[in-house]
Amino acid sequence: MGFNTVNLNTIKQGYNQKWGIDYNETFSPVVRHTTLRLLLALAVQLDFKTCHLDVKTAFLNGELEETIYMEKPDSFECSKVDKNKVLKLNKAIYGLKQSSRARHKKVDNVKLSNGYKKSKIEPCLYTKIVNELRTIVTLYVDDFFIFSNDEKEMILLKEILSGKF
Repeated sequence: MGFNTVNLNTIKQGYNQKWGIDYNETFSPVVRHTTLRLLLALAVQLDFKTCHLDVKTAFLNGELEETIYMEKPDSFECSKVDKNKVLKLNKAIYGLKQSSRARHKKVDNVKLSNGYKKSKIEPCLYTKIVNELRTIVTLYVDDFFIFSNDEKEMILLKEILSGKF
């Protein structure tokens, strides 16, 4: 399941996280509404195909930089020996202050490693241009918006994003 156990006496609970101790950065950018409206208008004018992907488990995909422990949920079955142990998280979960940033960093790495360039003005806008074929991807919290005149790239991108998120 991706959990390790440690002694209960050594934990810092997720809801008691302290700045600079359990986490440092929490900011995660999203695409501006005006940018999204502009892209929708351009897609109509340029006859681009559009696609919207909603990531159901968006905040469960981030890689944690800090060590975080949590108490076992009541429904988590364990032996009596493990009664005083907690879980060490290997990935982000909902409720952690840094989950959104961890997810954004993973999205950023996936996009850049697949040939997309990040906008210098809009931090959640990525483009890929090959000759006359253009693909633009934006991120708003847990939603991807894809605009493209390259159907093959759009299909490939959906497969990549589905495999990673």
